[in-house]
Formats: sequence, C-alpha cells, structure tokens
Amino acid sequence: MPVTLPTEPAPEDIGWVPVDFGGTLQGPLGGRAQRVNRLGNRWAMRVEIPKMSVEDGLIWSAALVRAVQSGALYQVRQPGLDIGTPGTPLVNGANQAGSVLIADGFTAGYEMVAGQFFSIIVSGRRYLHQIAADVTASGGGAATLAITPALRVSPADNAVLEFAQPYIEGLLGDLPSWFFRTGRIARGFAFTIEEAF
Repeated sequence: MPVTLPTEPAPEDIGWVPVDFGGTLQGPLGGRAQRVNRLGNRWAMRVEIPKMSVEDGLIWSAALVRAVQSGALYQVRQPGLDIGTPGTPLVNGANQAGSVLIADGFTAGYEMVAGQFFSIIVSGRRYLHQIAADVTASGGGAATLAITPALRVSPADNAVLEFAQPYIEGLLGDLPSWFFRTGRIARGFAFTIEEAF
C-alpha cells in the first residue's frame, strides 16, 4: 500500500519527466532514421518542498522514509490551471487501449486543455495521463479524449477518472534527504516519484 505524502507545505518546484521506452532506430549506412514507439511510457515527477517548521519536517521525513519501501501517492498540482468543475467522469466502455479514451460523466460542456493531467484508477492503482488535445464534453457529459502516454492497462467500464484532483503513484526514484537547522527550520526536502506500472 503506497504512503500518501503530505500536501502541505505546497511544493516550491515541480519538474516533469516523461519516461519513454521507445527510441530512434538509425538507418543503415546513413539511411533514414525512424522512431520506434513502445508501450509502457509513463511519468516521473521531481518535487522540491520549501523550508518548513521542524514539526512539519518530522511529518514529511516519516512519510518519505516509509515511502522508500512502500511506494508513494502524491497529489498532482497544476499551477495556473483552472480545473473548474469536471463532474464525476468515468471510463465509458471496457477493453479500451491506445491513445484515445472514451469517457462520460463530465459536467456538460466541461473544457479540458492540452497538458492537463488526470489519473485513472484501475484495480486500486492510479495511472497518470495527460490530455493531448483540447476537448469539450458534450451536453450529455461525454467526451473522447486524446491522451498521452498510451494506456498501459485497459481500464474497466466505469473506472474512475480523477480530474478534480489527479495523483501520481509510484516508487521514489532517489533516496530523499533533508536537514534540520538551528532556528527550528527544516529544509532540503526533495524527491522524485516515478510510476512503476
């Protein structure tokens, strides 16, 4: 069971890294190169937390130490993006695959923008995706979403889509470290979460 990391204080910096399993295949003898795409692409997120009180630092340190072994669950913040009221979006139809996801349950006319993150819950695990092209839900709350990366697992019909508050779930990609300074200040909290599935 992943450890849910604290939400406060809010991160000072968020860095995104697309983890890509494809590559470029060079043509023989100077021939044309071609892109080889493979399934399994996912996200990694680098987070830096600002200075905080020692009390908050103790909470963070305890959570991060547990997350090293158990994995982490962390809220995805999207500064400057007005999330609005997405409704209660769900996957519409089983056996979906690829880079298109059919969904319903949105608030009528809900607008999603390219670059907006959302997570899908499949068998109790969260998978983070990004909207690849602007789309507006129909009057009935349905939408066909272009997404990136491609689906890594096929979600069940009515699987929950988290637009109001997406999450990244994964393993800590580096061992976190921090400092407790004189003057009752904790600083240096930084970590990377990389999706494991």
